[in-house]
Amino acid sequence: MRNEDTNESPVCTVCGTEEFGDCGHLVADLDITFSECEGGALYERLFDFTTALEIVFAANRSQDFQSNFGFYARILGGLWHEVQDDAAGGPENIVVTGPIFLKLLIELLRDAGADEYQGPVIIDGGPGNSTSCMLYFSKNPETTIQEAYRSSCRGDLARRRRHPQRGSSGGRR
Repeated sequence: MRNEDTNESPVCTVCGTEEFGDCGHLVADLDITFSECEGGALYERLFDFTTALEIVFAANRSQDFQSNFGFYARILGGLWHEVQDDAAGGPENIVVTGPIFLKLLIELLRDAGADEYQGPVIIDGGPGNSTSCMLYFSKNPETTIQEAYRSSCRGDLARRRRHPQRGSSGGRR
């Protein structure tokens, strides 16, 4: 794993160590290429997030995400588009995965206070086999994950948003 710009190993944004897998600050090691979580505190809780969102979709099959979820509505709408055919068979058929789900996770982690390592991170795997990654850290990863999880379960995710809605004329000026 290396920073593609500097060719150096990425470091923890909290303590500065290159051994960030062992320092206790890693919230998430996200493989952007394959839309997977490869490590960090999120790794053990990923199933909780997918289950929570599957429940949200089962309860909101009317697709009224804007009034219920504010800023996250755009992402949830895209994710709903991916799973709506499965949802027609009942809530038990809804499976949340893929790049749009990863985008939502990233927003939830950022809003919960996770710090993103700045720089393009890649894992070299030979020609045509490299992957792009994003790394998130915090002083207390479990608390950050818990905050992100609470946001994913809430009926109004927009209340957790720390900055105005992007592209919205209804935000504060």
